[in-house]
Amino acid sequence: MSEIITKDSEKAATKKTIHGWMSSKGRFYSDEQTARYDGCTHAPCSNCGKLTEKMWTHCEDCREKRAIERHSKRKTKKWNGDDGIYSDFADEMFWDIESIDDYMEENNVADYATMRLLLAEPKTFRLLESDYWEEFISYDDDEIPAGLAEAIDVFNEALSKIKPRVWEPGKFAVDVSEWGKPEENQ
Repeated sequence: MSEIITKDSEKAATKKTIHGWMSSKGRFYSDEQTARYDGCTHAPCSNCGKLTEKMWTHCEDCREKRAIERHSKRKTKKWNGDDGIYSDFADEMFWDIESIDDYMEENNVADYATMRLLLAEPKTFRLLESDYWEEFISYDDDEIPAGLAEAIDVFNEALSKIKPRVWEPGKFAVDVSEWGKPEENQ
């Protein structure tokens, strides 16, 4: 039989002192590094050491340098004149060269390379799949009813003809080699 300990017994509980770290936000941590990180507002850039807001591991200058480097390694394609062009620098979609040039003039951007232009890709509507209705198919049948299959085909055909309304940045950089300088396109 095990020993009986009542709640008022010396054996029921003992007082201990815990040492730890309190961040400037009032949170308790057992280790110093975590408490310091929680309590700070800025941290050194992991690349150059310059102070940056702690939510970033790299300062703004280093992030910009990395974005330029990443963009310079992209494969390029010529713009077809119709699809959107996304600027990673401006975080904006453009539909013609003149709008890009206007943006650059208004924001004192000297060249197209700084704009980090990407060919945009359309987000197309998702086509219907027959398995959407598989819970309505009995275990005895392996296929959906013929009428439903035909309706899905008709719907998907109509859907594929609708022009996309949403565009997103693609993976190819815009080949601007034939565009000249921004001021020449005005």
